[in-house]
Amino acid sequence: MPRLNFRIHPQLKQRLDTVSERYGLPQAEIVRLVLKVGLPLLEGILEAEQSLIRELLLYQNTKLKVESSFGKE
Repeated sequence: MPRLNFRIHPQLKQRLDTVSERYGLPQAEIVRLVLKVGLPLLEGILEAEQSLIRELLLYQNTKLKVESSFGKE
C-alpha cells in the first residue's frame, strides 16, 4: 500500500503527540482512526451543506417567482 506523506501545523502535531502518549497508541494508528471516523463525518456534513444550499436556492427562486407574479396584476 502506498504511503501518505504530508505536513501538518506544529500545533496539530503537538496534539497528535499528546493523544499518542496519553493512550499509548502509535501516531500512525491515531491518524488512521481519525480518518476512519472523520471522513464519514465530513462527508455527511458536506452533503448536508449541499442539500441546504439547494433548498435555499429553491426557496429563493420560488419566492422570486411568487413576488414577480404579484407585480404583473
